[in-house]
Amino acid sequence: MKKAAKRSNVVITELEGNVLGMVGTKEPCTPYAIRREFQDSPSQYWSASSGSVYPLILRLQRRGLIGVKGKTRDGRGGTLYGLTPAGQRVFREWLGTLDAPNTISVPPDPLRNRIAFFSMLDPKMQKKYLASAVKGLRTYLTEVRAYTANEQVQGHTSEHLVREGATRMLECRLDWLLEVVRILES
Repeated sequence: MKKAAKRSNVVITELEGNVLGMVGTKEPCTPYAIRREFQDSPSQYWSASSGSVYPLILRLQRRGLIGVKGKTRDGRGGTLYGLTPAGQRVFREWLGTLDAPNTISVPPDPLRNRIAFFSMLDPKMQKKYLASAVKGLRTYLTEVRAYTANEQVQGHTSEHLVREGATRMLECRLDWLLEVVRILES
């Protein structure tokens, strides 16, 4: 009879789970490498500022989820981090929550939230705001498509799939937004 794996009962945020995943896939890595991931990402969801990334790395270290694996050899003496056994366990538990309500439910959407209150605007303002949103979304979608194609060329399958998912979400948002325009203009 197999022994059940011990659950850690450590709760981590979505951001912490993502950072643990980045550390685990790039191990060993520096906080700067994590910052670069956020800076290079087309998502605006998380901040790439040093004032947010470095304290997060220190919190994960204090919680025993990541540990120092050495120093960089580039003359800067940067700290290299990797997942601890506890960090690996917590990360796998977080990764296994694909069916959790906050993972599969409708994500926050500031665009959708604002359209909920369009009845407070006259039709001319609605049209102006929607035209601006459509233009911005099209521009952003072009940037994300280029970003996605770059990862495909580099042969990073999982990264490409993540970025393809982001592209499709943006395409769906644009289709929906164009439908909003059609409905409000009719």
